[in-house]
Amino acid sequence: MTANNALTGTGGMRQPVHKDITFHHPICPFYFIANIVLSDFTIENGATEFWLGSHADTTSADQVPCNEETKVRQQVPGDPSCNVLPELVERRRQIRPPIQAQCSKGDIMIRDLRTWHAGMPNHSKDDRLMVAVGYQAPWYPNHSQRLFLPVQHANFFMAHGGQPVEIRANLLEADEMSHLWRNYDFTFEPSINNDKRNQSKL
Repeated sequence: MTANNALTGTGGMRQPVHKDITFHHPICPFYFIANIVLSDFTIENGATEFWLGSHADTTSADQVPCNEETKVRQQVPGDPSCNVLPELVERRRQIRPPIQAQCSKGDIMIRDLRTWHAGMPNHSKDDRLMVAVGYQAPWYPNHSQRLFLPVQHANFFMAHGGQPVEIRANLLEADEMSHLWRNYDFTFEPSINNDKRNQSKL
């Protein structure tokens, strides 16, 4: 479970097209995300860009290899980073361009974890808010991509787990959690001004 927000005043910056995966993943469905929309999503406030259908045949070979400076957690140089290779992004654009998912507060968007997507600039005066909850198939081993929760709240969280949903989390003391917030350090890049090609409505 994570927050996924497009803050106001981003100065036109956007994320590169990426997958939320930094490992060699299966080519079949194994993980989906429920994006819970906490404010209306519009083009102006940075509705997420999705590359529909990209999950169907993507592999980790589509991703930019990490290096010593860009690796995260237990990666070694050469493992896939989140970002999709720019030449593949442009090739995909010719087949099926991206859309920005416009939706209303309270909506839930379900996406395969392998789907290419990107955070977009928020040109409005209000933050665009969303919560992302991940659900992973029980057959897929999970040794590194786990939620970190404070051990003092273990009873609350674990009481809501069990069959058919297991809460995959590492329980940590408060002082152990303070160093975790550097895991996801995305680069940002300027968006293309007056670009209408991503403004289709879902």
